[in-house]
Amino acid sequence: GPGRGLKTAPIPRASAGELSPEAFYAFNENGRLPVIVEGEVKSHLASRMSFQDLKRLCGGGLTETSVYDPGTRGWAGLSGKKVMTMAAYLDAHILNRTKAADEDRDLVYSSGAVGLPEFCPKLQFFMPVPKYVATGVSPIDAHGVQPGQPEQYIGPTGTKTELHMDNFLIPFWMSVYKGAKTFRVILFEEIYDTPSLKAFFLDHKKTRWERKVPSSGGNGAVEKKELEIWRPDFAVFPELLEATVYEGTVNAGDWIFLPGGALHAVSNEGDSWGVSINALMPQAIETFADVCTKANFEWKCDAFAEAVSPTCRNLKDR
Repeated sequence: GPGRGLKTAPIPRASAGELSPEAFYAFNENGRLPVIVEGEVKSHLASRMSFQDLKRLCGGGLTETSVYDPGTRGWAGLSGKKVMTMAAYLDAHILNRTKAADEDRDLVYSSGAVGLPEFCPKLQFFMPVPKYVATGVSPIDAHGVQPGQPEQYIGPTGTKTELHMDNFLIPFWMSVYKGAKTFRVILFEEIYDTPSLKAFFLDHKKTRWERKVPSSGGNGAVEKKELEIWRPDFAVFPELLEATVYEGTVNAGDWIFLPGGALHAVSNEGDSWGVSINALMPQAIETFADVCTKANFEWKCDAFAEAVSPTCRNLKDR
């Protein structure tokens, strides 16, 4: 099936209540490994909300929607961006969807781009920040006024994002309240340490990775083929055979932590709802410094370092 030939490893798991924050960072080597904590967010009020409740609470908020497109060059394989109210989105794509409509309609994903402080501030009371990441520092917009996170991702079964690396190269975490999300993850360290992966992923910074291949019509023409981690083409992207791909499903009530700089892609099963943040915790600062340096200060990680550290700012000003 799709993915056969990929060298996969399970994402390490722990249970809610099993690890203190200190033990958590010992378990994931100071933010270097992905971890799923099962049942961590079951007690959150959001876990008890229905999509109808979400519509009542936040229906007036604006969300950005998009569609997964295997051929697009856009970020994470998403295209066709549209802004709509959450009520309109939930009505059309979650609450009143029918099987007939499914067959002739694109799978529309409500994905990020609008942070809860702007989209629906009261929702934050329903989804507390887990103890492992309570001290995290998150980026805000260029004007310094609007936190773009926490942000939420809602999508029907079959919605997905393609392999991408988040800006700032800081850890990412997500609470999953509905459905299930399967993650495929390639660690930054491994990309950096494997010459073929480094040449492909790091030496050419992209929103979507691709390669030119002879076009099906022959006659010497070429076309671009986009990398798809959910249907890997090893003939075009043989590097993928060298990567260890961490894979794990985050079910409703579970929480996932991903290291900064990790390439990741997500596939949704069931009508899914997750809330995420990119943030830097004190325990992961050395890992961040290492990744940012090895990434040659790309992906805006230098800007993030300057924003959170007077020392970094002073060094730059010299």
